[in-house]
Order: sequence, then structure tokens, then C-alpha cells
Amino acid sequence: MSVKKRLLEEDGDHSGLNNNSSSVLLDEDLEGTGQGFVSQNKSGEAKEIQAPTNTFCYQVSCPVRFLGNQFKHGGVKGSIFSLITAILGSGTITLPYLAYNNGIGTAIILIIFGAILSYFCGMLLVSCANKVGSDKYEDFAAFCFGRKMVLVTGWSNVSTLLGFVVSYIVFLKNLVPHILNEIFGRENVPSLLNDGTIYSFLILTPLSMPRKIGALRFNSMFGVCCSFYLVMCIVFMFFLDRGLVKDIGAAFREAHYFDITWNGMVDAVPFVVFAFMYQPNIPIIYRELTTKSYGKMNKIVTIGSSFVVVLYILASMFGYLGLVGSPEGLETLKREQNILQVHYDNVAFTVAIIGLIFAIFAAAPICVLPAKDAFEEIVFARNKMSTKWNVITTIVMCLICYICAIVIPGIGDVITILGCTTNPLIGFILPIVFYLKIVEDVPLWKTICCWLVLIFIIVVSIASFVLFVIDKAKG
Repeated sequence: MSVKKRLLEEDGDHSGLNNNSSSVLLDEDLEGTGQGFVSQNKSGEAKEIQAPTNTFCYQVSCPVRFLGNQFKHGGVKGSIFSLITAILGSGTITLPYLAYNNGIGTAIILIIFGAILSYFCGMLLVSCANKVGSDKYEDFAAFCFGRKMVLVTGWSNVSTLLGFVVSYIVFLKNLVPHILNEIFGRENVPSLLNDGTIYSFLILTPLSMPRKIGALRFNSMFGVCCSFYLVMCIVFMFFLDRGLVKDIGAAFREAHYFDITWNGMVDAVPFVVFAFMYQPNIPIIYRELTTKSYGKMNKIVTIGSSFVVVLYILASMFGYLGLVGSPEGLETLKREQNILQVHYDNVAFTVAIIGLIFAIFAAAPICVLPAKDAFEEIVFARNKMSTKWNVITTIVMCLICYICAIVIPGIGDVITILGCTTNPLIGFILPIVFYLKIVEDVPLWKTICCWLVLIFIIVVSIASFVLFVIDKAKG
């Protein structure tokens, strides 16, 4: 249907558009979308005005449109949501192990402490972004130390991103057989599904071939919804599933709250670091703000990380409390270091696991794409990768991730390795080094805090890695 335009002229001026205000009415129905007319303001910009009676129907007719309007790109709400998608993840399944190993009270303190350290380092990067005018670690490195540091930073980024892919493959190679055994029985599940081969080469590799994915936000949204649903399942199962928790009061009385040991604390740090590994996203989110200010970004990081802290505390606390009366469940939690491989006779929890599996299917390629971008900047400098090199790079990266995933037995192992090697470097050490080098006239108290955090992260990361190696050597 053609669009007929009828100009409404004000103040009796029929010779053309009035200089103060004018409107262009659209007679086209647009299939019931609820659009009313387009108004032009004084500067001549077109602004869509929806008919009040149809606005609600227009929004709810498409959930994606509704969410897009609620979480606008570059707005505060949209930026908070982007930050939540960057943070929320593995903590929902691994932090119950933290509560079991260190006590509920200790786990809560560690979660809050980890959030504070991540917030501190994230805001340091905001100051760096203001000074350098960029959102890339490589540009910060070039500003501070030149090309050699760019190479170190770039390869660290590639290692960190591919490390996430390895964790996804390890997660799936353990979880997919577990859920299939639960549904179909162990004897009916082919052994080929037990090592992540099918996922790595038939799903991950093809999905990672493109250089851009247009729907990254909606993939992330699906992952956040699955994680939120999992946390709610854990909480409601504790309070409502009497087959799991026969006596709520007894569970609280029998639980451990403060089991503070050196080994327990050192073992916990990689899990906390991995759970709050979002610092590289901070400069990007800051760049996308329509109006940039340190105070606004501070608000975004505070609200976003606080929301995730609440979910992590709920998952950690009730994930552990729900298993207090189940020695078999606690043994599985101790051995596997995550809650998803614990046997729950609960349909809602099974649905949560299946949802997370599909979320990971979409999430892993998202890590391969920026890894290829970082590799391109390191190897090809100013040039772009050809199609041939893109295919070769994708296959090699997925193959490396697959080989590492075959060698590493469990999700707890890969989180420990990443949480005391590349993740502390990218998430904590480099932001502090960049900040102290880029920003001038740093207040004394902030300089002291930077050095304390830097020393703490380095010492604990080394101790965690040594403890991990010793434990593996002992078998």
C-alpha cells in the first residue's frame, strides 16, 4: 500500500510547513504495528509518535522490540544489562562448591570481596579509556610501553578467550552425557558423545567461521535467562522440594558457616576470579554510552555487579544447603566442583541444565570471534585476514581448544587453571599497570590500593597454581 502524506499546517499558513512545528501523517496501516505519525521538530529531525491506544499492543506484539526499547543501546539500563550478561555465568554452578569447601559465611565474604576487587579494577580502566580515547587493551599497552607490550597483551587476550571456549567444551563433555544418561539411560548413550568431539567440530567450528554475528545481544540474553532460572530453581528446590530437603531448620543447623583454612582460601580464589571476569568489557560499555561520565559508569558497574552478587550468594548458599542432608550429593559436589552434575530428581532442574547447554552452544562462538580479531591485530597488523586465513585460523583455534578440553578432566580444573593464570593478568594485573602508567597525579590512597591489590593477586595466583599442581601430582 502506498504511503500518503498529509501535511498539517498551523497558524493558517497554507503555503508550506510552519517553521515552528509540523507533522507528517502516515495513512499506511503498517499491518497493525501501532505507528501513528511522524513529527518534525524545529531542527527538522523526524520523531515517531505512536497512537496512545496502540502503543501497548505495538510493544508486546514483539518481545524483542519491547526489550530493545527498555534496554536501549548506550542507555543506563541497556549498559547495566550488558554488564550483567558479561558477569553472570559460571558462578551460578561452581560457587556452591565454595560454600561447601569454606562455609557459607566465608563464601559470602569471598564473593563480596571478589566483586569489590573487580569493581575497583574495572573503574581503573574507565579512567584509562578517558585518557587514551580507546576501549582496547592493545591501545592501552601501546600508549604505555609500545609494540612489544601490545604483543604480550594481545596473546594474553587470545589465551583468555580461548580458555573460556575450553571451559565450555569441558563443561559440555561432562554435562551432555550426564543429562542424556538421566533421560535415556547410560546403556543407550553412544560413547562418541562423551568427549565433546561432535560439539567441537560439527557445531562450534561452523558457527565460529563468520567474522560478525548480528544477534550477540540476544544470545547473551538467553544465557542470562538460563542462569537466572537456574538460581531460582536452586532456591525454590530448597524451600519446596521435601524429597531433597526434609527439614529446612536441620539443614541450617548442620551446615558449616566458617571453615577458614589456607588451602581452602587459596583454592577459592580462582573460582571467584573466574566468576567476576568482566573487566575487558568495561571500556567497551563505557564507549557505547550516549553521554559519558565517570559517575554514570560508576552507577552502572555498582548496580550491575550488585545484582550479580545477590544471585551468586543465593546460588552458593542454597546450592550447598540443599545438599547438607545428602552425603552422596556433597561427595559429587566435592568431586566435580559444580552443582550441575549432582543427581536431582527434579524436572525443573533438568530443564535448567538443558537450557544452559543450548546457551553454551551459542556462547562459545562469541569467544572465538574476538579471539580471531585479537589474532588478526597481532599477526596481520593493519591488514585484514583473507577468507582462507579466516577458515584456517578458526579450525586451528577450535582444534587447540578441543585438544586442551580432552586433556583437562573437569570444569573445576579449567576454572582453576584460568583463574590463576590468564584471568588475573587480564582482569586485575594489566588494568592496574595501565592505570598507574597512563593516569597522572594519582591520589596517594589509590596508589597504595593499586599496589596492595597487585601484590595480593600475584601472590594468591601463584599459590593457587602451586597448590593445584601439588594436588594433581598426589592424584
